[in-house]
Amino acid sequence: MEPTADLRFYLQIHARLRADSARYVAAVERAVETDRTRRSALRRWAEGFVDELLEHHHAEDDHLFPDLAARVPASRMVLARLDADHRLLDDVLERWVAAARDISRQDRPFAASREELLATSIELRDHLAEHLGIEDADIIPLFIRHYSAAEYGALQARAAADARKQGIAFYVPWIVDALEGDVREQVLSEAPLAMRLLWRATRRRHAKLVAATFAGVPEPAPVAG
Repeated sequence: MEPTADLRFYLQIHARLRADSARYVAAVERAVETDRTRRSALRRWAEGFVDELLEHHHAEDDHLFPDLAARVPASRMVLARLDADHRLLDDVLERWVAAARDISRQDRPFAASREELLATSIELRDHLAEHLGIEDADIIPLFIRHYSAAEYGALQARAAADARKQGIAFYVPWIVDALEGDVREQVLSEAPLAMRLLWRATRRRHAKLVAATFAGVPEPAPVAG
């Protein structure tokens, strides 16, 4: 029998999206007015995370989900809800990154900026937890059930070839960091040379940004599978 689609990459990315959005809430809770390094890092990390989410949704909206809807008509109701969620998330992300920029500014009242950023960060965390839970429970099993490994690999390759360039210096090292075990090894071994070179050029700077943003906040637990 032909092997079925391997969705572990998708599941691990979803797990890190949830973990990092929760971790960001904890980082905002630790922010103090005198810590200008963290305040700046909160802004820069939020801007990068927005680009990662927009790329993730671009792949889903323009490639993965339309292909699934055509192949599995019964999926269309859930996909319509997820599409509506993406539109709602666009608004959350706009308000969230604006609040992250405000907290980094010296001409804005810190307490009010922190309160707004904390509120929008919690909203983002909760939205992602619910939204990704639906995808994991209702959509990923359909790809596994209805696609061969070769079919899903070709679909994923088309989405990767059409990736957004904005924010790529953030989301490439972020994706590699999000992956575990042989999934990470496979991605690095199969990635185009340009992507591997970009990862090598950006990973140290990305690590410094992560350290500044999440100082004192525990790292996410390793992803199983």
